[in-house]
Amino acid sequence: MLFSYEDMESMQNKNILPIYPMLLEAKTILNKRLLADMLKIKVNKNAFKFHIETTESSLKIIENLLDVSKKNYVGVNVIYPLILRLRQLFIVDCMLKKRPYKNKDFVDLLGKITKNKLKEPVVYEIYRLEKNKISKGRNINNPSIFEVRKILDFAKKMLKKQKFEILKYTVK
Repeated sequence: MLFSYEDMESMQNKNILPIYPMLLEAKTILNKRLLADMLKIKVNKNAFKFHIETTESSLKIIENLLDVSKKNYVGVNVIYPLILRLRQLFIVDCMLKKRPYKNKDFVDLLGKITKNKLKEPVVYEIYRLEKNKISKGRNINNPSIFEVRKILDFAKKMLKKQKFEILKYTVK
C-alpha cells in the first residue's frame, strides 16, 4: 500500500483505523525513516469516534437480537457481526498498545472467552466461512445463546475500557 506522509497526517484526526495497524506491521523497502516518522504522528482521539459510535450501535443491535431470540442457539446473522466487531475491538486494542495485530492472537482470545480448546473456535469458523462466502451448505453446530452472550459481554467490556483509554490517551 502506498500513501504519503501528508496523507497520514491528514488522517490523524479522522478514521485512522484502517491504516494505522498496517503501519505497525509494515516493512519498508527504501525509506525506513519515513515509516518511523509516520509512526510518531500523534493520533487524536477523534480518529476513534467512528469506531466507538458504530461499535456501540452494532453491539446494541446484537444484544436486542439475542434478547428477542426464542432459540437456544445463534445463527450466522448474529455471529458474523459480533465476531467482526470483536475483531475490530482487538485491532484497536493492539493499536493502543503499539503492537501488531495477529490473527492467531485473536483466535486464541476467542478460545479463552468461549473456553473452547479447539484450534479454531466454532464461532470463528462460522465467521470465517461467512466472510469467505462459503458458509452455505456447511453443517456446523451453531453455538448456544449462552456462549454468544459471553462474547457479547466481553466485547462490551472491551469497548468500555477502550472508550476510557481513548478519552485519556492519544496514541503517540
